[in-house]
Amino acid sequence: TGTLNRQAVTRLILCGAFDSLAPHRRRLLWELDHWWREPGRPVPRSSAWARLPDFSPAEKAAHEYRLLGLDMHRSHYMARFRQALARRGVLSSRCLSRLPDGAHVKVAGIPIRPHRPPTRSGRVVVFLSLEDEHGLTEVTVFEPVYQRYGSLLFGGVKMPLLVEGRLQRREGQKAVVARRLAPLGKLVGSGARHEGRMNGG
Repeated sequence: TGTLNRQAVTRLILCGAFDSLAPHRRRLLWELDHWWREPGRPVPRSSAWARLPDFSPAEKAAHEYRLLGLDMHRSHYMARFRQALARRGVLSSRCLSRLPDGAHVKVAGIPIRPHRPPTRSGRVVVFLSLEDEHGLTEVTVFEPVYQRYGSLLFGGVKMPLLVEGRLQRREGQKAVVARRLAPLGKLVGSGARHEGRMNGG
């Protein structure tokens, strides 16, 4: 085990790299913990090990997207949460076309290409798109909101986001002017948890 990086192996398990050999990913993480603590000794198959539930399909998809940055399944990643989002008043990109200018909206999706073009005033304005299973929603983030939530856009880990704000229509184009941003997992409990030591406790 000295030549292997434990974090790298953990990520491979969470991405499903060993599913053809051992499809129960949570048990495999349990076994990895044992191998690292007691190399060369067989893993005890206790009753707790046998009862250990595997990750749900949503949790597996969340791990894969977080680590790989792409969806490994036929359905779009956001489609898995649509019912839970609808119950909380979060709209899909398709629904925005029916709403008037100035409407207060909540949307969610995978952030695409957040960028900060230079402005004459020198103040920060961030433009990005949110991708869901129906298409793209354009989002504008002005400096006061950016100061509070910028780490969610440029923090190094691309995660699905919830955006709350006002719908703006100009010259046939529509965008959401953001007032608040939050990780989607906080709203729907997507199971996008930090990888780490998962030993069944």
